[in-house]
Amino acid sequence: MKRDFQLIRKLLLEIESHSNGLNPIELIDTKNYTNEQIQYHLVLLHEAGLIVAHDVTDRTGLDLIPIRLTWEGHEFLDDARNDTIWNKTLHDIGEVTESIALPLLRELLTAAIRAQFLPH
Repeated sequence: MKRDFQLIRKLLLEIESHSNGLNPIELIDTKNYTNEQIQYHLVLLHEAGLIVAHDVTDRTGLDLIPIRLTWEGHEFLDDARNDTIWNKTLHDIGEVTESIALPLLRELLTAAIRAQFLPH
């Protein structure tokens, strides 16, 4: 399965908005995605250190229950929060989106934010 940065961003926003940092949360706004896609991306977010999650995977497949964002998760989400910057950055990198590394995406988002505040 390929990484879907739109789904990654959506999951981070959901976790941020529904987490109290202590209890597992049920994701609400994940329409248009299969459970397999969601679970796979939760695993990626957990492996990347962006979320804390309980892994309750069994024979039936991947199953992670998100708890909260980590510091790095908040940092990435702060860079990715603005719809205009997010969409422009993904548009600018075009076809490379599927193979871009998360740290590089974050650098590009940060640069786009910086460009808004610094004169050219």
